Amino acid sequence: MLNSYTLPILKSAAIIITVSLLFSCDHGRKDETADVLKDVESYMDDKPDSALTVLQSISKETLSSKELKARHALLLSQALDKNYIDLQSDSIIAPAVKYFEKTKDYESIFKSYYYHGRVLFNADRNIEAMQVYLKAEELSEKVTDNFAIGLLCAQIGVMNGK
Repeated sequence: MLNSYTLPILKSAAIIITVSLLFSCDHGRKDETADVLKDVESYMDDKPDSALTVLQSISKETLSSKELKARHALLLSQALDKNYIDLQSDSIIAPAVKYFEKTKDYESIFKSYYYHGRVLFNADRNIEAMQVYLKAEELSEKVTDNFAIGLLCAQIGVMNGK
């Protein structure tokens, strides 16, 4: 009998199985990898644990372009943070920052800065974290994701309270 507790578990399992089958069929499909990353982004806030599982299951060989590698790095950093896994090395997020800074994708630049700041904050590199957060804040007028802007404001508030 399905109840309100088992239904979300079944949905998460279906997502993971679908992604696993997708990658087992064809490892070289750039479009399929891009679609998976887009799907992960759509449920990141509601199911960060599923997002993390899917992102960790993606084969590096399917990340065939700098854009896919950067998108994966950004989403992985986001999923780790949302699952309370506090990174202290910027080795995952730094390539995303470097890539997105060269684009006009302000949403991704903003999020890259935010998650880079989170890593620096976790490593007690507070001055550097605040510098990165202020770079993100400069972009806030070009960003439409109010939730992400709220996260940034909250984090700046936390840092100012230290």
